[in-house]
Amino acid sequence: MSRRTQIAALVTLALAPALWGCGSSDDAATGSPSGKGAESELPTLGKADSWAYANDHGTFPFGKQAWAEIDGLNRLHAWTFNVGDAGATVAAHTEDYADAFGPVDTVMYFYRRRADGGWGNNIVRNDDCEDGSTDWLWSCISKKLTAGEYRILVKGYSSSDTGKFGIRATCEGSGCMVNPSTSPKCEALSTHAVDTCFPANGDEPVDWSTCLRQTPNGDQYDFAISCCKDYPTGHYPWCPELAP
Repeated sequence: MSRRTQIAALVTLALAPALWGCGSSDDAATGSPSGKGAESELPTLGKADSWAYANDHGTFPFGKQAWAEIDGLNRLHAWTFNVGDAGATVAAHTEDYADAFGPVDTVMYFYRRRADGGWGNNIVRNDDCEDGSTDWLWSCISKKLTAGEYRILVKGYSSSDTGKFGIRATCEGSGCMVNPSTSPKCEALSTHAVDTCFPANGDEPVDWSTCLRQTPNGDQYDFAISCCKDYPTGHYPWCPELAP
């Protein structure tokens, strides 16, 4: 082996660890910076009720900023929207919110309602935008969607990623529409029901009949049923059990 060949071999061995680190990690595949570690609370594949205990904030207000706060008790936040027969392109991104201190490392998912009423696996995911237009910790998704009901879900990348975040979304195309039965009163009742009716440990079934008759505004059982007329399979959490 010549002296030149020996030097070249030594240089290659010295650089190998650095070269192996380029493009071989899961972080590179998801657009996340190296060193963040594994994402916490990954969705459970194949289940109809993926992340069933997310905080449901109702219909997403396209063109306006929505917001939520990730903390130890409220790790998952979700909004829903509908797309009509003509289809549409929906773009969503997380961002700073009002008095929040600094960016939150969010992860965003889109789900599509399945025929059995569940959400199943996510159809698209984003951790960090890295598009040059926003802080890289925020998440962004733009996807062309066919007709159906969809869910946007946002969480922190790890259990230590907490705080308030804003979220905006736009819809472009003839299929853009508003969920027909999501009146403000139905959405308010849904928020109350999610906050108060689910057992603290999450293991026991919800007694929707009793809970909906004991709201701060009195018996809301019949009104709750009326909110299910367009979504008998589960837009509101009590509908699968109580809707006729």
